[in-house]
Amino acid sequence: MIFITALITSCDHKRPLDNSDGHGWVIVRAAPNEGLCSVFFLDEHVGWVIGDSVEIRGPTEIAHHPLLLSTDDGGQNWSASILAGAYQKGLKDICFCDSHHGWIVGTSGLILRTTDGGNAWLRQHSYTLNDLEAGHFIDANRGWIVGKNGTLLSSADGGEKWARGSVPEAGDVRDVCFADSCHGWIVAQGGILRTEDGGSDWELQFRGDFLGVDFYDGYHGCAVGTHGLVATTEDGGKQWDAHTSSVTEGHLYAVDMTRADEGWVAGDGGIFLARNIGWKWSLSVRATLDNMRDVCFVSETEGWAVGGMGHIVRYEP
Repeated sequence: MIFITALITSCDHKRPLDNSDGHGWVIVRAAPNEGLCSVFFLDEHVGWVIGDSVEIRGPTEIAHHPLLLSTDDGGQNWSASILAGAYQKGLKDICFCDSHHGWIVGTSGLILRTTDGGNAWLRQHSYTLNDLEAGHFIDANRGWIVGKNGTLLSSADGGEKWARGSVPEAGDVRDVCFADSCHGWIVAQGGILRTEDGGSDWELQFRGDFLGVDFYDGYHGCAVGTHGLVATTEDGGKQWDAHTSSVTEGHLYAVDMTRADEGWVAGDGGIFLARNIGWKWSLSVRATLDNMRDVCFVSETEGWAVGGMGHIVRYEP
């Protein structure tokens, strides 16, 4: 069992962020000694954030502690927990399929599962030492996890057993998204790949160095990546269209589609809105903040993003 030690912390005073058109992204929490990398909300009230906390022990000694934050009041207050059993492991991604069942993945093959909403976490055996980057579960049983060196894991029993798959010529796999038990996409160093059989076989659809992917349904999707790379599809990936963006010096790490023609993107330089304006997609900055790593929306008007300096920001239109 992974025991956690919880400390209740109130959110910081809300501070609006600079943005281009007055939409309300506000900082609800900040901690200079924390780096946050993944956020997941079930609804407008219940959510979790993971990352690491840095402890300076001396002039030359620095310790990193895996950090889990949770809220049940829409981010007004956060419970900060140290995952003792994940000591010296870097956390990468968190996902839930309902209010009870969730998973965390991380470095050196780390997989943690909770069945009580995050109060306690059990380590699962991944049988790999590769760093795991992202996970996606469509229900309490069926899920997929991806990682370095073409790692692809799948489970049909909530992670009690993990089956190792194969993603040829993909390189490091960074993100995964499934529309149902059969149709899914992964993004990797080699590009965007699609499966129609639950992950047994993968077809390369579009080349590029991608970091994040999300689909609004089985047809409309967006992938983002290095040096401002953006690609969209309206037919499940049979055709992908690449788009130019203003982010050329940094990377785009994550995307969350809120409509078939709109999605939010987190990356170096801030939070961006990707929108289809009729004949092309545009990417425009909506909040200026360095090193944003993940974004999660539960509706068109309820969303959060996280990143460096312990920043948690909320969209309040």
